[in-house]
Order: sequence, then structure tokens, then C-alpha cells
Amino acid sequence: MHRSQQCHQRYHDKISTATSSSNQQYGDTIGSMITAPIRAIEFFSGIGAFSSACKRFNVEIIAAYDQGQDANRVYELNSGLAPSSRNLDTIGAAEIPDADIWWLSPPCTPYTVRGLQHDDDDNRALSLKNLIQLLSDKLPPVVFVENVIAFERSRMFSHLTEHLRKLDYKVTLEKLCPTDFGVPMKRPRIFITATREPFTVNRSQLNIEIQPMSLAAFVNSSNTGPRLPDAVLSKHGEGMHIVKPTQEGAYAICFTSGYAKTFRASGSFIEEELGVRRFSPDEILSLLGFPSEFQFPIDMDMEARWRLVGNSVDVRSICRLIHSVEANGKWVELLPE
Repeated sequence: MHRSQQCHQRYHDKISTATSSSNQQYGDTIGSMITAPIRAIEFFSGIGAFSSACKRFNVEIIAAYDQGQDANRVYELNSGLAPSSRNLDTIGAAEIPDADIWWLSPPCTPYTVRGLQHDDDDNRALSLKNLIQLLSDKLPPVVFVENVIAFERSRMFSHLTEHLRKLDYKVTLEKLCPTDFGVPMKRPRIFITATREPFTVNRSQLNIEIQPMSLAAFVNSSNTGPRLPDAVLSKHGEGMHIVKPTQEGAYAICFTSGYAKTFRASGSFIEEELGVRRFSPDEILSLLGFPSEFQFPIDMDMEARWRLVGNSVDVRSICRLIHSVEANGKWVELLPE
């Protein structure tokens, strides 16, 4: 077992232990789990970070939506479910099946400096606007929304949270980063959890101690992929984030969808004996907490893989969110490995 897989396993072992001990607070371990399958929809599904997290719980993905052809190929390969490419800007309530959970990871570009922060005036925000309005018709008991930290300062954030509260949702916010789980990668995100009766948020069972991990645990030291030419290092080296994985305190910065093409503010680079190279897509997946069996279509090129992982979400953070939801003192069932 690769060291990154061992780290991933230790995290889930801690979650399982925390679940067992926390259930004792309610006196009945068996009765403290929601054993009926929970139905969920994954909007803006990408390669399926939410789907990967749901495999650890008694949560069934009944529908997924994304317009990215490459992302949908990866999603179907790993989950067996083909996402719909229906444009969410105009989708109607009747086209969306009833579900207990909505997961939304909408485009972050409207809220970033790189995207010029056009906020709710950005056409890429139309799909989220539409889904917010559809909440009034569908009223899923649990709504999760993920985005960049800057989203909290946006007009769209205010519109979303105000609308949720008008619909009698209880809204809680949490800022999470892989470093919160001992993973040496800085990728902070804001997560909204909105719940209606009988669901609520209870984080008391999540207070588990996490030990920091070494970046070397997530790096394949036998990787013989291409190294960056000296000309690239001479031109961009000062603005690049280059790390030695074995160095104490080494960490990776946030990887973006432009990692394959740009050298600055798009992710970290690895310095090894053979030279400087990019993190492989598989190494980034490991940092994001995806299971070791996760795979890409064989014919998918590296640039597409880097673009897709740069748009994905930390799976451990999603596990934490799901694990914090309860109904009438019962938690979502955590499945055995």
C-alpha cells in the first residue's frame, strides 16, 4: 500500500472510531444511525468528489449534472452513473428528481480576482441563480454549497443565504482546508450547510485529533515523468512554488485548472534529484483525498487530467460535512471499508 493510501486509511479509521464513541452519547449505538439510504443530487459534479465521499456513507447519488464532457467521462468511469449535460441556467423543477441532499459546487470564477469579480453579473453565475430559485419548489432537507473563500464576500452569497433563511433553512458556515486534516496542501474553501427539519448540524462527534503528515507521503518518488527545462526555470523560477517533499514543513499550494499551462499561482512543483517536475494528477488526487482506485480514461491526455483535478474539491472536507448532519439524533450511516 502506498504511503498516501495509508494516510487516507488512517483518516477514515479515525472517523469510524469517532463515530462509535460519539454514538454512545445517545445510549443506543444501533439506533444512532440513519440506516435508510439517503438520496442525493450532485450539481456541477466535475469528476465526482462528492460521489467519492458518499461511498463512505449510506448516501446514494441519484443524479449528477455537469456540462464538461471530459469530467462526465471520469465521473461515469468511477461511479457508474452518467451525469446529465443539461444546462442548469434553464433547467426546471420538474426535471430534477426529489432528493434529500443537494450538493452544489458552482463555478468560482465570478468571485475571484482572476475572474474580475463580476459576481452575480457574471454569466457563469446564472446556473446558481436558477438553482437558488428552484429551492422554493424542491425544498431538499439538506443543501451543501462549496466555493472559494471570496464567495463569502459576494452579492451571490448574500442572495443565497437570505433565500435559504426565508425558506426556513438553518444555515451554518465552515471554512475548511486540507491542512485541517493533517494534509500538507493549502486549499481553503468555504462550505455552506443548510438544513430543514428534521435535519440539523451536530459537529460534536468530529473533534478528533489529526497528526500532520509529510508531503513525501503523497509523492511517488519513482515518478520518471518529464522535468521542466532549464529555460523555463530561468524565466519563471522566482515566481514558482517549488518544494522538496522530504523537507520538514513542506506543503503544496492550491492547484488550479491552469496548472498544465502556467507556472505561477497555479500549483506547486516538485524538486527532486532528476530535476523539477509537476505533481502528477494522481498525486494531486491523493492530496485531495480521493480513493486510490480512482482512475481516468486511458485515452485522456495529461493536460485534461490536470485541468480536471484543478477544478475538484477536497474529499475529506465533504466527508466531514456529511458526517456532521443528523436527524432526530441519528447520524448518516458510515459504511465499513
